Amino acid sequence: MADLIHRISCLTCKGEDLADILKGKSSDLAVAEAMKRKYKLAKKKWGYAISSMSDKAVKVAIQILADKVMRKCCRDEVPALVVALAEQCAEGVQFNWSEFLCKEFLENCREAQE
Repeated sequence: MADLIHRISCLTCKGEDLADILKGKSSDLAVAEAMKRKYKLAKKKWGYAISSMSDKAVKVAIQILADKVMRKCCRDEVPALVVALAEQCAEGVQFNWSEFLCKEFLENCREAQE
């Protein structure tokens, strides 16, 4: 399934496992505090506003992730973990996006069946 997603999306199927970063709510607060300090993010209704970010590479990476890859994200308001992921992508860290999308697809299928 991940290979099929890789062929369709052309996103990488090699690299770090996103499960290590998206491991749960316990690390969200620490990540949120670090990202708020580093990028001076303002909390909004659905996440953190990225409109005032000065780091263009991270801002563009956030918008791509929010628009094309991550579900439950707004284009200009994202969770702190999306900011952390985008920062790493902008620095050249490669993630296994095909595996991530495969897991998201399977989760969406289970939710639709329920």
